[in-house]
Amino acid sequence: MAQAKVIDKDYRPSDDEPFMNERQRDYFRKKLLAWKDDILRESRETLIALQSESENHPDIADRASSETDRAIELRARDRQRKLISKIDAAISRIDDGTYGYCEETGEPISLKRLAARPPSCAAHSNSLQSSPGLSRELFLPTLHQHKTRVCSASGFRLCPQLGVTFIKIQGVAMRL
Repeated sequence: MAQAKVIDKDYRPSDDEPFMNERQRDYFRKKLLAWKDDILRESRETLIALQSESENHPDIADRASSETDRAIELRARDRQRKLISKIDAAISRIDDGTYGYCEETGEPISLKRLAARPPSCAAHSNSLQSSPGLSRELFLPTLHQHKTRVCSASGFRLCPQLGVTFIKIQGVAMRL
């Protein structure tokens, strides 16, 4: 692998330069590695905090609150653990030259999308966003036409055929 060049800290990829040139690849590699380092650091901090918190709350409300906080923290760390594998996959795509291109269509992924979500591997996050005229109200009823399953732990409705997950909060279905 070639030696990484020094990139100015104010550098932002631009549409005015060739797509996925060496400078852009280095920029995204550094961004992904920094994000991974932050996640790993936060995970270590969470582990230390959970190990040190061994309070036995005498009040049932305090105990419930503490357990809820712990469950939320662990759920967040689990999501970040899954994100690390996506970050590693994105770094591999940088190494093999396929980073920045949609895995389905081969089209370039917009620099704005890559800057917002560096592990992106699709030009569009889902069919709902790729069709500007398609509203949630029109899209959600189609979920009933597809085989879905409800995760018992979270209550999320999973639709593998569409590749999306929805949750219903106060009667409103929202994409996750």
